[in-house]
Amino acid sequence: MEDETRVNLQYSISVSELPGEVDRLFDKLTSRVKEISSDRLSKIGKEGDRLSLKAATELKEIRHSLTSAVCIAEDLENIINGYVSYKSRPQQTQPTAPQQPAPTPSGPASVNDLMSKLNAFKQLRNLENEEPHTIEEQEV
Repeated sequence: MEDETRVNLQYSISVSELPGEVDRLFDKLTSRVKEISSDRLSKIGKEGDRLSLKAATELKEIRHSLTSAVCIAEDLENIINGYVSYKSRPQQTQPTAPQQPAPTPSGPASVNDLMSKLNAFKQLRNLENEEPHTIEEQEV
């Protein structure tokens, strides 16, 4: 039996190649489903042979083939949904730079304000890292 472990791949193709790729996957799905419905099911035999180890083994193979067909159908669905999403996006003629909001009184602080806050923070950190000073009692 072949290794049926699946891996996810992500790659890009040109939009002009997409119909061919979708056709290839549809052909693969059609072939897989036809194989299951005609060849595999007929191997199980007549009703008297269906309660056998051979029938159970063949059903297991059919189940694996069906799983493969479902995975191909999911791949197709994801590709088609991605394409529909791509086509429904508004076309951008030219990329535009994001606009910066104008500073407001409650907006971003100036560099000097930020520097003074950073220095104050550093001083607090230095105080926390110093050894505590103890005062010894002296007898009078």
